[in-house]
Parts: sequence; structure tokens; C-alpha cells
Amino acid sequence: MVLCSAFSCKNRSENKVPGITFHRFRLKDPTRNGIWLMNMHLADWFPTKNSRICSKHFEIHAFYKVGNRTSLLDDAVPTIFEELPKHLQTKVTKRPHPRSRQLITPTASTSRKNDPPQEDPDTPRKKHPRRQLFAERVKSQEKSREIKVLNQRDIEHRKELTKINEVNITSIKNNKKYKSTMACGGKI
Repeated sequence: MVLCSAFSCKNRSENKVPGITFHRFRLKDPTRNGIWLMNMHLADWFPTKNSRICSKHFEIHAFYKVGNRTSLLDDAVPTIFEELPKHLQTKVTKRPHPRSRQLITPTASTSRKNDPPQEDPDTPRKKHPRRQLFAERVKSQEKSREIKVLNQRDIEHRKELTKINEVNITSIKNNKKYKSTMACGGKI
């Protein structure tokens, strides 16, 4: 059973609330861990390797998803703590519940028929460093496989060349012997 370590948060893994995931503290990064603890307003508490915090305390842009797995970006910091007293809370936009998200379709008055769809300039798409790193690793693994196959082919070709050279050398030697025997009148 996993509990959220945030002040007065009731989220548990056994409740299985859709959209809520639990994430480990950054114990290997003391500066990031200190920022997390400062934002949580927990003075005399230190996380252990089993401590977790739920996704409810992070903004939407702090996550990335690979397949069915939701992970935090490296620079993610928990900032949403509704359970804290009002004087300790910081003003941040709340993370909407996953089921409350709705698709907004443009109306006839807001868009023209011939205009191409435009992205909102205030919300640029962030590049996810972990995704890029994963893609680069996959590419490098594919390249290393190609290099291994090419090296094996090269070795096979070199072996074939040495066999052909040996056959050529022996045939040349045999040809020289034949010519020398013919010059002697067929007697050795």
C-alpha cells in the first residue's frame, strides 16, 4: 500500500483513483529534494526510499507518458497543495481532474473556413528530454547492431579472399612446375 506523503493528503494506492499516480522523491538529488520538501512545508520530516507523493500535487506539464506509464520530468516540482492552510498555499493553477477535460471545438464566429489551424503561442510544446534520450538510445542500439553485422560480413569476406588467394598461389605454383617440366622435356 502506497500513501501520499503530502500534508493531509488522503490518496492511497488501494483507492485506485483514475489519473492519480505515485512518484518517488529525488533522494539522489539533494537540491531538488530540498525544493520539494520546502514546497510541502514539512519542517522535521525527511523522505525515505519508500516515501511517495501523488500526481495531484504536480502541474500538468510536469508529466510525460510512455505507453501506459506516467512519469515525472526531471525538473518537476510539486506546487499544488490544497490541504495546506490558506496562508501557506501558493497561487498556482489547479490540475484538472482527468475526466473533467472536455474537447473544445471552435465555433463559426471564432474561426474561418479557409484559415489553417493555429497553435496557441502562449503554450509551446515542450520537448521531453527522457523521450529524446530513449529515442537516441534506440537509434544507437540499431546502429551498433548494423555495425556488428557489417563487421561479421567483413570478416567473412576477408576469409573468402584469403582462400581465393591461396588457390591462386597454388595454381600459379602448379603452372610454373608444369612449364618447367615441359621445358625439360617432360622429365623431372
